[in-house]
This record gives sequence, structure tokens and C-alpha cells, in this order.
Amino acid sequence: MRNGILTSNSAGNSGPFPVTVSNYAPWSLTVAASTIDRKLVARMQLGNGQMFTSRYCQILYTGAMSSDVVAGKIVFCEALWDGSGILLANGVGTIMADVLVENPDYAFSWPLPATLISPEDGKIVLEYIKSTENPTATIFYSDAWKDAMAPTVVSFSSRGPSPISPDILKPLVWIFLLAGPHCHRPLSTTMTKGAHSSTSFQARPCLVLMPVVAAYVKALHPNWSPAAIKSALMTTAYVMDPRKHEDLEFAYGSGQINPVAARDPGLVFDASETDYINFLCKQGYNTTTLRLVTGDNSTCASTTPGRAWDLNYPSFSLYVEDGQPITAPSPEQ
Repeated sequence: MRNGILTSNSAGNSGPFPVTVSNYAPWSLTVAASTIDRKLVARMQLGNGQMFTSRYCQILYTGAMSSDVVAGKIVFCEALWDGSGILLANGVGTIMADVLVENPDYAFSWPLPATLISPEDGKIVLEYIKSTENPTATIFYSDAWKDAMAPTVVSFSSRGPSPISPDILKPLVWIFLLAGPHCHRPLSTTMTKGAHSSTSFQARPCLVLMPVVAAYVKALHPNWSPAAIKSALMTTAYVMDPRKHEDLEFAYGSGQINPVAARDPGLVFDASETDYINFLCKQGYNTTTLRLVTGDNSTCASTTPGRAWDLNYPSFSLYVEDGQPITAPSPEQ
């Protein structure tokens, strides 16, 4: 911030519990991920089904990963595997049954064609395997289905408010993210009989994109401070649907990033290093604890308590009981 650079940090992956956000300094941008507007789906058809294909493989139910028995076969597993053992044993695919299929917020990738089904569906597959001497199956190519519920905040994303200054709303900006595979063979994943997969990913890769967006805004406004750039990103973000989020703004913060709108945000909330120091002092920091944050000889000249809205910041939160009036200083004060 001192060098004119906006820092972006991950919100953390400790959700959906409240007050779990890991990075909440008002001079940095807290970033996480949301679902994209597509579900990546794949279908798997057993040999006793009505769908046929000209290419299929044998299924093997075994705990052994010997190439002699696995090579050229689809392996059925009653747990979630990374698929590496099957790949090394020259298997051509895997069908896995695991309870993680019930969580729509997790995405998986495997180094070979694969499908993830529920334990209940796994029992059906196992019964079929035991019912015939030559069980077969087909794992089809993945498709993309429109997700009408997107975008939503993933469950594992850390929630606000800030454990230090709860008056500051979680300064979160969400972005669409679709990670690219790092596999050697085509991927094919599925979740449940309806065959839908998770399309959300953890926050870490998002941090790569946020500096690019900040640099884009900085290029258009070279004299803007990090606080001004952050303000532009927060105030122009796409508004998330509160009906889809129990935690409301403590889950989705400012919303989903909109780089184009951030070019011309209108009102900008700017702040300097001095503003942040005064904010910390009013939050209860003394000179000793303040210097642990600033790393210099800054001092807290005044210990007068203050509130988050004393800082020129794009958002804040109020704790108000039903029917109770609130008092806050006017902008002139």
C-alpha cells in the first residue's frame, strides 16, 4: 500500500461458519471464488442399460492395482481415489462411489476418464458387476449444462464479519473461476444419477487474476491510490442474489467483480496510510501493537475510541436490534 500497490489476499476456506475470514485488513482486497454459470457433466452407462456405444471396456472390481488385471479395464472403487494407481496400472477409467458426491461445492479432476457417483448408486453398480461374467460400462464425454442458480458463494469460503473490527463489512470481491486440467488423458466427471459436477474452486487461483484487474484499472487511472482502486472494484461489483445466501453480505461481500464497470466507478472512497493508522488507533491499538502492523515508528497519539465508519471506506455494517434506534455521526462530523 505504501508503494502504491493494491494487495489481494484469500478470504480463507474455513466456511460456512461466521467470523472465519482470514484476511480482513481494510487496505487489502479480500478475494474468494464462486460458482460459474455451467455444470460440467458426464454420463456413465452400464452394459445392461438401453444406451449403446460402439466402444466400451470391461469393469473390474478389485482392490489390487496389478497391471495384469487392471490393464484395459474400468476400475470400480467404493471410495474416492486420485486415479494415479489405476493410470499407472494401465487402466482406462474408473467409477467411484463416495459421499463427497453430495457436496456440490467441490470439484475433482482425474488423469483418466472417471465418474463419481453416490454410495447408493455404487451399490447398484456393484450388484450389476456381480450379476454377470462380462460386465461392461461406458463413460461418455463431458458436457456443459447451464446452471440457473449461479453464481453462488461456495460453502467452504470463510465468512465475515471481521473478528477484529466487525463494523467493516467483509471486503470480498468474488470472481468467476474455472481451473484448467493438468492431466494426461481426457477428463470425464459426474455427480449423482443426474450427472452434474461441481464447478467451484478454492480461492487461491483467484489471487492471480485480481492483480491483473487492479493493474487494468491503474493503467486507466495512474494517479489513483490502492484504496481508490479497491473502492472502484467494490462499488461496481455485480450484486449477488441474497435469496441464495443465508449469510448475505457476510458471505458474498461486495459482490462479483466487474472490471469493465470499475473503469468509471463514479464516487471513489479514497484513504491514505494516515487514515488507516488513525483507524487502528481508534480500534484499540496502542503504539506498541500498532508498530507490529506498520513496521515503522508510527504512534497512536489519541486513544479515543472510534467506529469503522470513521474510515472513508466503501462499506460498513451495523449491529441493530429490532425496534432499536441507532445514532451515528453525520458526514460533516
